[in-house]
Amino acid sequence: LELSPEREPGEQENHSVDFLKDVQKTLQLVQEETIDRILELIHKSRRVEVYAAGSSRMVAAELVKRLQIIGKPALCYDDSSLMNISARQVTPEDLVIVISASGETSRMIAAANTAKSCGASIVSVTNLGSNTLSEMADVNVYANSTSFVQSGIIIYSRAQLLLVCEYIFFFFFECYGSRG
Repeated sequence: LELSPEREPGEQENHSVDFLKDVQKTLQLVQEETIDRILELIHKSRRVEVYAAGSSRMVAAELVKRLQIIGKPALCYDDSSLMNISARQVTPEDLVIVISASGETSRMIAAANTAKSCGASIVSVTNLGSNTLSEMADVNVYANSTSFVQSGIIIYSRAQLLLVCEYIFFFFFECYGSRG
């Protein structure tokens, strides 16, 4: 991912405009065929395991909570040890959804690789761009989130990832209801 171009001293950054542009771009990135494939994977899976870390945890937790409400067995893991335990126990009947803004979080890549080697299908939800998770996943869905640096920390909005997960859930509920 690229950072915004250097700004002239004193020039204001307009993160609210970037945020709205990112939401619009994310909506354009959602491919109906990709969503259909993810919905089918969720429906056919015995259970859904969702891996996330850092600020992406709340996105994962929300998706899992919604799936559980409609009766789909789902669990969220944000601890690398528990991700690895989960990854070693999944089967070809399970689905693993990995949510990562960068797609480069090493502990999630390791867990996803283990889950894939056990036969689980892998769905990545990442920011737009080439990344390790999207390259290894069976299905990829992308969000667009401009980053900015504050006090040396790269900051991404997770709202776009949440938007994508909400879309997946509501479309799933529309198609399958509580038969999840």
